Amino acid sequence: MPTAQGGREAQRRPCRLVFEAWTAKEHLDQWCAPHGFTIPWSEGDLRPGGAWRCCLRSPEGVEYRLGGTYREIVQDELLVFTPPDRIGAFFHDLGRNLTSRGVRSGQ
Repeated sequence: MPTAQGGREAQRRPCRLVFEAWTAKEHLDQWCAPHGFTIPWSEGDLRPGGAWRCCLRSPEGVEYRLGGTYREIVQDELLVFTPPDRIGAFFHDLGRNLTSRGVRSGQ
């Protein structure tokens, strides 16, 4: 997967919890939107080939519907999904409840 853009950060949480924040609806709906936006609804079938969909609502009330497909999933380690390109989030246990999380996007 070529890197078009990416970044890394460390979280003071074990891999299991960071992965869950990226995959569990109750967590995603709390953080996965730009500042000021809300997520009035979302759904996902967390398996390779499974679909995900959500609606982002802007502060002005404009709704943006998004969706894609999960491509690869390795529990607590890797999450690859679309769109618009392939986005990969990978998680590495650094010990002492510290997790490195990186994101790459590209085709």
